[in-house]
Amino acid sequence: MKKVLLLASIVAGMVLTGAAATAETAKRTLWVNGKRVSQANIQVVAERRNLEGYFERWLDAAVADLERILPLFGVELSPDAPFSIIVGGKVPEPLQALVEKERYPNQASVIRISDQEIYVTSPGGRGLSKAVYTFLDRLGVRWYTPGKWGEVLPDGRVKLSKGSFVEGPDFLFRSFYWGKSESYSEDMAKDYQRWHLRMRMDNEFGFSGHSYSEQIDPHHKYASDHPEYYSLIGGERIAPPQTYKRYIHQLCVSNKEVQQLAIDFARRRFKQSDLHRFASISPNDGGPFCQCGPCREIGGDVEQTVFLANVVARAVRDEYPDRWVAFYAYSGHLLPPKGMKLEPNVVPYIVNSLHEVGQAEWKYWSAPVRKTGLAKVIKDWATSGGRTALRFNWGLNGGGVEMAGFFYPYSWVSNLQDDFRFFLENKGVGVMAESESSFIHQGWLNYWAARLGWNVNLDVASEEAELYQRFYGPVAGTAKEALQRIQNQQDLARPLLIVRLQKHVGLLKDAIAGLPDNVFRVRSSHLLHYLQFLLARERYYDGKESLIVVLSSLKQILKDRSHALNTRTYFYPIPKRSFQEFVRVQEDNIGSWRDPVVYSATQHFAIKVEEPDKEIRFHLRHIRRRSHSGPLELILISPKGYLVYQKEVPIGAGLDEVIPVAQHGTYMFVVRYAGHFQMEVENPLFVARTWSRYINEPDKTVTRYFYVPRAADSFIFMMNAPPQNKGWFRLIDQTGQVRLSGKDVKGTEKFEVKVPANGRGKIWKLELGGVGETRQRFLFFGDQPAWLASEPNRLIVPVSYLR
Repeated sequence: MKKVLLLASIVAGMVLTGAAATAETAKRTLWVNGKRVSQANIQVVAERRNLEGYFERWLDAAVADLERILPLFGVELSPDAPFSIIVGGKVPEPLQALVEKERYPNQASVIRISDQEIYVTSPGGRGLSKAVYTFLDRLGVRWYTPGKWGEVLPDGRVKLSKGSFVEGPDFLFRSFYWGKSESYSEDMAKDYQRWHLRMRMDNEFGFSGHSYSEQIDPHHKYASDHPEYYSLIGGERIAPPQTYKRYIHQLCVSNKEVQQLAIDFARRRFKQSDLHRFASISPNDGGPFCQCGPCREIGGDVEQTVFLANVVARAVRDEYPDRWVAFYAYSGHLLPPKGMKLEPNVVPYIVNSLHEVGQAEWKYWSAPVRKTGLAKVIKDWATSGGRTALRFNWGLNGGGVEMAGFFYPYSWVSNLQDDFRFFLENKGVGVMAESESSFIHQGWLNYWAARLGWNVNLDVASEEAELYQRFYGPVAGTAKEALQRIQNQQDLARPLLIVRLQKHVGLLKDAIAGLPDNVFRVRSSHLLHYLQFLLARERYYDGKESLIVVLSSLKQILKDRSHALNTRTYFYPIPKRSFQEFVRVQEDNIGSWRDPVVYSATQHFAIKVEEPDKEIRFHLRHIRRRSHSGPLELILISPKGYLVYQKEVPIGAGLDEVIPVAQHGTYMFVVRYAGHFQMEVENPLFVARTWSRYINEPDKTVTRYFYVPRAADSFIFMMNAPPQNKGWFRLIDQTGQVRLSGKDVKGTEKFEVKVPANGRGKIWKLELGGVGETRQRFLFFGDQPAWLASEPNRLIVPVSYLR
């Protein structure tokens, strides 16, 4: 329930001056019941002995903001002032009934205004800081981004009237975090933490992601003594050593002792802190599920996931009636199980993973969830017995060449509001999102998600117009046009127009030149620097700018410390590696282009188109294996870095294609979201940047050729074989000498290969084989990949490898 009013409205009027207003031209003042407040006594009466540590720290931070901001309204803080602002204490009896009508009473904000005081409180410790920020929000204070540049206060008179106000969140948990926030400096990372609090979010609610290895079985502590706790695969228990951190296993959920470990973990979690409203009983991110008899009777991936969550939920429900057991629903366990209900205290965290339902990821942004294949998934989970939660992924790196998240800024605010409403309709209790720390580039979605998570019925249209005016001031119109003209182009099969970027850079420069030295000038300059980065990047792709200029523009954004863009995320997609010039290593006749190898997951391929070729000819098969059901996505990038071709290939389908090309040079194929696939290219010069490669015929030897760069004195070779199988390999130099070999490789093993002086700048050979799905991985000189060809005469490598 939202905005329950008693007596008069708390905000009778708030005067927001025009775009040109500053603190000097429109003095900011606070008025209560027709009288200006010039002095106030802030009293915190919350009973701290009843506050958990987190809640106490949150309250202290909120009160510190209140004490800092009130003087900016001309209010002097004095312990002797007749007017008081009281924080904490019991909810007034007349308001108790209104509080109970809220979805989540313990987080409700309760505000009462009389002639001599403003009383701010909440029924629960978790809600006290939120009540303070609800009051500041009602005053018109906004934190559009983290950091000092994001704070905006209203100008002119802010008038409050006698009355009471009760408001609580629409979702119990609202968690929005940044996957790359660690790349910021320490002070900017702290800005994020403070921003979460100011936006009334709840990042600390206890859901801890993949728990089978991280919490239930920390560091594989039972691997040596209890292999029966782990998945039975191919007749062998997959119990990794304690030093092994990768997820190559799951747990045997039918094992009673494993079930007790999970129950004990949940109880510890709930007992540890009142913050922990959820306990994560969620499978590892990868690894085969158990195939023992009892587990097979339970079912497949999703059935085993739900089974263990249900066991824990039943065990802890009476002891912790207001807590939940949760797990990620995605990939092989995205779709709810048939014939198996959730316990009422179980919550699947549904990931916006559209490939499993036959759609591309970018369609999430361009259409509301209710119009995608994910809608039925959410509805089905909502009718399966428990509650639901939703996890969004925004702008994550999709394997190095990310078109949607990095190349074009986006803003789907109206879709996001509809998503949140749809989710509430389907028993939603929590919303979570992970992004890459880019506020401007992601169209303020982080800000709107935080606002809508509190109130799904927010007037987004008017608030968005207000945002531009209050954030950019006199440059609001220019800033809005510059952003909106280049947003939401994920499916655009051509680059951003350089002329359009040049136009908006020029308009912004002219607008900023007329501004005084104030906060509007600073924010507008940050936007200008962001557009200059986009322009430099497009010009670089077009061969008209140097990489130095692109990197310089990124450094300027970092220097701004504006949280507008996470610059480290953007250093990788610059064509420093992906779109550089490739050259042929060895001239000779080319043999067959047939390639029996089966690839998996995301792969990068380079194709050099030379005279007389004027097209790319390839054959792709998306192989139906295991539980993978979504389409793969195929992207072709031109030598200048432009997206020139994009297609989805459903599971089980094939594609035989001829793509005309307008220029010669090296094209980059990227295959994403695949389970298993074959890729055969007829063009002579074709290589794969292998990160993971499966052998289609395990009883045969696969041979690949690669070039050892002239500067290399060593490289790292990694090989992976499923724990139940064994693999072997040989690395042979140009003289035919075996430089490194291995047999009976199980799991993942890493080897350092020393390169003799006469082996540098030469073509080496890799021979690989094994039982089952054996694969090899390369990592040259830290982060430089190996490029592999089926024949030495097909081998092409970046020019830098020859230096």
